[in-house]
Amino acid sequence: MGVLGWAPLGLLVRKYYCMTLIYKHFNSALAGANDEIPAGSTAVPVPGGRGYERVKQQGLGAGVAGLYLDDIHFEINAESWYVHQDLRERIATDPALQGRVYAGCAGQVNLDYIAASKAPAALLYDINPLQTLFWQACFDRLAQTPDRVTFARSLRPLAEEMYYKIRSLYGPHADLPLMRDPAVEGQYNRDSAQSPFRGMSYGRMGEWAEYRLRDRFGAAVGSWAAEDERYAHLHVLAKNDALAAVTVDVRDHAACRRIGERLRTAHYDVIDDEGVVQGQRTGAAVGFLYRSNVGHYMKWSRAEIAARQAEGIPAHDFSGLPANVDTYRQMCRNLRYWQDPAGGHMIASDRHSGGQWGQFVPRLRAVRPFKPLT
Repeated sequence: MGVLGWAPLGLLVRKYYCMTLIYKHFNSALAGANDEIPAGSTAVPVPGGRGYERVKQQGLGAGVAGLYLDDIHFEINAESWYVHQDLRERIATDPALQGRVYAGCAGQVNLDYIAASKAPAALLYDINPLQTLFWQACFDRLAQTPDRVTFARSLRPLAEEMYYKIRSLYGPHADLPLMRDPAVEGQYNRDSAQSPFRGMSYGRMGEWAEYRLRDRFGAAVGSWAAEDERYAHLHVLAKNDALAAVTVDVRDHAACRRIGERLRTAHYDVIDDEGVVQGQRTGAAVGFLYRSNVGHYMKWSRAEIAARQAEGIPAHDFSGLPANVDTYRQMCRNLRYWQDPAGGHMIASDRHSGGQWGQFVPRLRAVRPFKPLT
């Protein structure tokens, strides 16, 4: 397993006097993961990597098969933001929750958790190939920008760049809801036009950054965008090629298994935050995983499926696949291919607080040790 093998990174941190460690070239060790379509995978090749074909369930073009593209997640959506804040600070003050390889889906809350947990490397994943394009562009900019203020203020132009990049790669297939050309004048001006990011106009992207930089009312205290130390960790990770992004459907057994194989064979240098090599390592199993609310949409009972069918309503999950009572279990098994056999932690938002304005509630829980899946 290499010089450092599978030893929990927490032990290594204590050995090296609590210095922050980075897995240099972790991303390069996973090179090709976003283009690879292993035997048995349901992925298809798309511009910029791979994607998944689905039948659209509602709205314009309902019932038509096509590539699954969606708005890019950036701000927290339908999850309890104040619980995220509490979890972020709990992680930042508990050494047992720090120093593990991180994996997560959805938006910028991942940057909070990566920074708070002092992850040595991170793999961000999503079924939406546009999310992967964004993360790749974001990581490039993080690597080039040591100052958090400069980076945060570059988010609006980054949103505009993403619009043109999506159009150049996908053309008419990228008709996301309300996404508008930022240069269009008249009915949609440059500020109010909807960006490729969910719920974010181009103008609001700039407002978001300014709000976080001011720490107004203390709402952003401790966030990756508001504290130099936490932003610095993200910058060092990006600068040392330790941040990776991949498009994957967590129901795709073959693709998830292949990512797990790549993680187990990844070889890289372990460096400290000053760039000094502390050793080499083979194997980068995930010790901290953020699953967002994906699992909620995969939980179906036979009664729910039967009720839909009785009403003549197709029982499909959020991406257009037929509902299946085993899907949730299969997803959990697929993610275990990535996780450290010694255990770790996970944040999942499978529970909903209920009511018309209910939100998903993120919960931190331990992942029990288990034998590696083969």
